[in-house]
Amino acid sequence: MKPARFITIPPSHYCEKARWALDHANVKYVEEGHPPLVHWAFTLPRTRTRTVPILLRDGARPLVDSSDILRFCDEQLAEEKKLFPRDCAAEVAALEDQFDEELGIATRRLTYCYVARNAKLFHAAFAHGMSNAERWIVLHGDGLLRAVLRKAFNVSDRARDRTRAKVEAQFAAVSEKLADGRPYILGDRFTAADLTFVALSNPVLMMGQRVDYIESLDAGFAELVRSMRATPAGAFAMRLHAEHRRPSGP
Repeated sequence: MKPARFITIPPSHYCEKARWALDHANVKYVEEGHPPLVHWAFTLPRTRTRTVPILLRDGARPLVDSSDILRFCDEQLAEEKKLFPRDCAAEVAALEDQFDEELGIATRRLTYCYVARNAKLFHAAFAHGMSNAERWIVLHGDGLLRAVLRKAFNVSDRARDRTRAKVEAQFAAVSEKLADGRPYILGDRFTAADLTFVALSNPVLMMGQRVDYIESLDAGFAELVRSMRATPAGAFAMRLHAEHRRPSGP
Protein backbone atom coordinates (compact mmCIF):
# COMPACT_ATOMS: atom_id res chain seq x y z
CA MET A 1 0.00 0.00 0.00
CA LYS A 2 1.25 3.47 -0.89
CA PRO A 3 2.39 5.45 2.18
CA ALA A 4 0.07 8.20 3.38
CA ARG A 5 1.12 11.83 2.97
CA PHE A 6 1.47 13.59 6.30
CA ILE A 7 1.43 17.39 6.01
CA THR A 8 2.85 19.21 9.02
CA ILE A 9 4.59 22.16 10.56
CA PRO A 10 7.46 19.98 11.86
CA PRO A 11 7.85 21.40 15.41
CA SER A 12 4.08 21.65 16.00
CA HIS A 13 3.06 19.72 19.11
CA TYR A 14 -0.29 18.78 17.54
CA CYS A 15 1.65 17.35 14.59
CA GLU A 16 3.87 15.44 17.02
CA LYS A 17 0.77 14.03 18.71
CA ALA A 18 -0.40 12.66 15.35
CA ARG A 19 3.12 11.59 14.32
CA TRP A 20 3.54 9.62 17.54
CA ALA A 21 0.21 7.87 16.98
CA LEU A 22 1.18 6.97 13.40
CA ASP A 23 4.47 5.51 14.59
CA HIS A 24 2.78 3.68 17.48
CA ALA A 25 0.39 2.02 15.00
CA ASN A 26 3.12 1.37 12.39
CA VAL A 27 1.22 3.37 9.77
CA LYS A 28 3.43 4.04 6.75
CA TYR A 29 3.67 7.71 5.82
CA VAL A 30 5.85 10.32 4.18
CA GLU A 31 6.02 13.61 6.04
CA GLU A 32 5.83 16.92 4.17
CA GLY A 33 6.88 19.68 6.55
CA HIS A 34 6.36 23.40 5.92
CA PRO A 35 6.96 26.63 7.86
CA PRO A 36 4.03 28.36 9.56
CA LEU A 37 1.91 30.50 7.21
CA VAL A 38 3.69 29.00 4.19
CA HIS A 39 1.88 25.75 4.97
CA TRP A 40 -1.41 27.33 3.85
CA ALA A 41 -0.31 26.89 0.23
CA PHE A 42 -0.26 23.13 0.80
CA THR A 43 -3.35 22.73 2.99
CA LEU A 44 -5.96 25.01 1.43
CA PRO A 45 -5.94 23.43 -2.06
CA ARG A 46 -6.31 19.93 -0.60
CA THR A 47 -8.65 20.37 2.34
CA ARG A 48 -9.82 24.01 2.44
CA THR A 49 -8.32 24.33 5.90
CA ARG A 50 -5.34 26.24 7.25
CA THR A 51 -4.58 23.82 10.06
CA VAL A 52 -2.19 20.90 10.33
CA PRO A 53 -1.67 18.00 10.74
CA ILE A 54 -3.33 16.52 7.67
CA LEU A 55 -3.15 12.87 6.64
CA LEU A 56 -3.86 12.11 2.98
CA ARG A 57 -4.58 8.49 2.02
CA ASP A 58 -5.35 7.12 -1.43
CA GLY A 59 -9.07 6.53 -1.85
CA ALA A 60 -10.00 7.85 1.59
CA ARG A 61 -11.16 11.17 2.98
CA PRO A 62 -8.41 13.42 4.35
CA LEU A 63 -7.93 13.43 8.10
CA VAL A 64 -7.52 17.06 9.12
CA ASP A 65 -7.19 16.97 12.89
CA SER A 66 -4.75 15.33 15.30
CA SER A 67 -7.63 13.66 17.15
CA ASP A 68 -9.02 12.17 13.93
CA ILE A 69 -5.56 10.82 13.09
CA LEU A 70 -5.23 9.43 16.61
CA ARG A 71 -8.58 7.63 16.29
CA PHE A 72 -7.64 6.27 12.86
CA CYS A 73 -4.38 4.91 14.28
CA ASP A 74 -6.19 3.32 17.20
CA GLU A 75 -8.40 1.40 14.76
CA GLN A 76 -5.26 -0.27 13.38
CA LEU A 77 -4.17 -1.61 16.77
CA ALA A 78 -4.80 -4.88 18.57
CA GLU A 79 -6.81 -4.52 21.77
CA GLU A 80 -3.78 -4.83 24.05
CA LYS A 81 -2.09 -1.87 22.33
CA LYS A 82 -5.12 0.36 21.87
CA LEU A 83 -4.83 3.96 23.02
CA PHE A 84 -8.56 4.05 23.86
CA PRO A 85 -9.03 0.81 25.87
CA ARG A 86 -12.63 -0.36 26.12
CA ASP A 87 -12.75 -0.21 29.91
CA CYS A 88 -11.85 3.49 30.08
CA ALA A 89 -12.40 4.83 26.55
CA ALA A 90 -14.76 7.62 27.61
CA GLU A 91 -12.41 8.89 30.31
CA VAL A 92 -9.44 8.75 27.94
CA ALA A 93 -11.38 10.67 25.29
CA ALA A 94 -12.42 13.33 27.81
CA LEU A 95 -8.82 13.89 28.92
CA GLU A 96 -7.54 13.92 25.35
CA ASP A 97 -10.09 16.61 24.50
CA GLN A 98 -9.23 18.61 27.63
CA PHE A 99 -5.51 18.55 26.85
CA ASP A 100 -6.22 19.54 23.23
CA GLU A 101 -8.44 22.48 24.15
CA GLU A 102 -6.61 23.75 27.23
CA LEU A 103 -3.03 22.51 27.53
CA GLY A 104 -2.13 22.47 23.84
CA ILE A 105 -3.51 25.92 23.12
CA ALA A 106 -1.72 27.34 26.16
CA THR A 107 1.68 25.74 25.50
CA ARG A 108 1.56 26.90 21.88
CA ARG A 109 0.79 30.51 22.79
CA LEU A 110 3.33 30.53 25.62
CA THR A 111 6.07 29.23 23.34
CA TYR A 112 5.27 31.79 20.65
CA CYS A 113 5.61 34.51 23.30
CA TYR A 114 9.30 33.60 23.21
CA VAL A 115 9.86 32.23 19.69
CA ALA A 116 8.07 35.05 17.85
CA ARG A 117 10.25 37.62 19.61
CA ASN A 118 13.61 35.86 19.26
CA ALA A 119 15.15 35.17 15.86
CA LYS A 120 17.58 32.58 17.26
CA LEU A 121 14.78 30.56 18.82
CA PHE A 122 12.70 30.87 15.66
CA HIS A 123 15.54 29.63 13.45
CA ALA A 124 16.28 26.73 15.81
CA ALA A 125 12.63 25.70 15.90
CA PHE A 126 12.09 25.74 12.14
CA ALA A 127 15.50 24.66 10.83
CA HIS A 128 14.58 21.03 10.19
CA GLY A 129 12.05 18.85 8.43
CA MET A 130 11.38 20.99 5.35
CA SER A 131 12.82 21.68 1.92
CA ASN A 132 15.92 23.82 1.33
CA ALA A 133 13.75 26.49 -0.27
CA GLU A 134 11.52 26.67 2.79
CA ARG A 135 14.51 26.77 5.13
CA TRP A 136 15.68 29.77 3.09
CA ILE A 137 12.29 31.41 3.73
CA VAL A 138 12.68 30.78 7.46
CA LEU A 139 16.17 32.29 7.51
CA HIS A 140 15.50 35.29 5.30
CA GLY A 141 11.81 35.93 5.86
CA ASP A 142 11.77 35.40 9.60
CA GLY A 143 11.10 39.06 10.37
CA LEU A 144 7.79 39.01 8.51
CA LEU A 145 6.84 35.53 9.74
CA ARG A 146 7.54 36.44 13.36
CA ALA A 147 5.62 39.71 13.05
CA VAL A 148 2.54 37.89 11.76
CA LEU A 149 2.83 35.30 14.54
CA ARG A 150 3.17 38.02 17.19
CA LYS A 151 -0.06 39.57 15.97
CA ALA A 152 -1.89 36.25 15.54
CA PHE A 153 -1.09 35.12 19.08
CA ASN A 154 -1.29 38.59 20.66
CA VAL A 155 2.23 38.21 22.02
CA SER A 156 3.13 40.36 25.02
CA ASP A 157 4.69 40.04 28.47
CA ARG A 158 1.22 40.03 29.99
CA ALA A 159 0.06 37.27 27.63
CA ARG A 160 3.19 35.28 28.45
CA ASP A 161 2.61 35.48 32.21
CA ARG A 162 -1.12 34.75 32.06
CA THR A 163 -0.61 31.83 29.69
CA ARG A 164 2.19 30.40 31.82
CA ALA A 165 -0.23 30.32 34.76
CA LYS A 166 -2.65 28.26 32.65
CA VAL A 167 0.09 25.79 31.71
CA GLU A 168 1.19 25.49 35.33
CA ALA A 169 -2.40 24.77 36.37
CA GLN A 170 -2.64 21.94 33.82
CA PHE A 171 0.66 20.49 35.03
CA ALA A 172 -0.51 20.77 38.66
CA ALA A 173 -3.70 18.83 37.87
CA VAL A 174 -1.71 16.00 36.27
CA SER A 175 0.81 16.05 39.13
CA GLU A 176 -2.10 15.60 41.55
CA LYS A 177 -3.35 12.55 39.62
CA LEU A 178 0.14 11.03 39.77
CA ALA A 179 0.59 11.65 43.50
CA ASP A 180 -0.63 8.14 44.40
CA GLY A 181 2.29 6.59 42.50
CA ARG A 182 0.40 5.39 39.43
CA PRO A 183 2.63 4.92 36.36
CA TYR A 184 0.17 6.51 33.92
CA ILE A 185 -2.50 9.19 34.14
CA LEU A 186 -5.37 6.69 34.36
CA GLY A 187 -3.60 3.88 36.14
CA ASP A 188 -1.51 1.00 34.84
CA ARG A 189 -1.79 1.41 31.06
CA PHE A 190 -0.42 3.85 28.48
CA THR A 191 -3.34 5.53 26.70
CA ALA A 192 -4.16 8.41 24.38
CA ALA A 193 -4.43 10.62 27.47
CA ASP A 194 -0.74 10.03 28.23
CA LEU A 195 0.36 10.41 24.62
CA THR A 196 -1.58 13.65 24.25
CA PHE A 197 -0.33 15.13 27.50
CA VAL A 198 3.31 14.35 26.68
CA ALA A 199 3.13 15.59 23.09
CA LEU A 200 1.32 18.82 23.96
CA SER A 201 3.69 19.49 26.87
CA ASN A 202 6.76 19.34 24.67
CA PRO A 203 6.86 23.06 23.76
CA VAL A 204 7.63 23.89 27.40
CA LEU A 205 9.75 20.80 28.12
CA MET A 206 11.82 20.70 24.92
CA MET A 207 12.50 16.98 25.27
CA GLY A 208 15.76 15.96 23.66
CA GLN A 209 17.30 19.42 24.04
CA ARG A 210 19.96 20.40 26.56
CA VAL A 211 18.91 23.31 28.75
CA ASP A 212 22.31 24.96 28.39
CA TYR A 213 21.75 25.05 24.62
CA ILE A 214 18.31 26.61 25.13
CA GLU A 215 19.89 29.14 27.50
CA SER A 216 22.36 30.14 24.79
CA LEU A 217 19.34 31.12 22.67
CA ASP A 218 17.07 32.66 25.32
CA ALA A 219 17.69 32.69 29.08
CA GLY A 220 14.04 33.39 29.89
CA PHE A 221 12.83 30.44 27.85
CA ALA A 222 15.46 28.23 29.48
CA GLU A 223 14.13 29.23 32.91
CA LEU A 224 10.62 28.20 31.82
CA VAL A 225 11.86 24.81 30.60
CA ARG A 226 13.81 24.16 33.81
CA SER A 227 10.79 25.06 35.92
CA MET A 228 8.37 22.84 34.01
CA ARG A 229 10.77 19.89 33.91
CA ALA A 230 11.11 20.11 37.70
CA THR A 231 7.39 19.47 38.30
CA PRO A 232 6.09 15.91 38.88
CA ALA A 233 4.06 16.19 35.66
CA GLY A 234 7.11 17.39 33.75
CA ALA A 235 9.26 14.54 35.04
CA PHE A 236 6.43 12.13 34.17
CA ALA A 237 6.27 13.44 30.61
CA MET A 238 10.04 13.15 30.21
CA ARG A 239 9.94 9.54 31.46
CA LEU A 240 7.09 8.50 29.17
CA HIS A 241 8.76 10.11 26.19
CA ALA A 242 11.93 8.14 26.88
CA GLU A 243 10.05 4.87 27.42
CA HIS A 244 7.35 5.03 24.74
CA ARG A 245 8.41 7.37 21.94
CA ARG A 246 10.30 5.33 19.38
CA PRO A 247 12.05 7.12 16.49
CA SER A 248 9.79 8.53 13.78
CA GLY A 249 9.90 7.47 10.19
CA PRO A 250 8.13 5.57 7.46
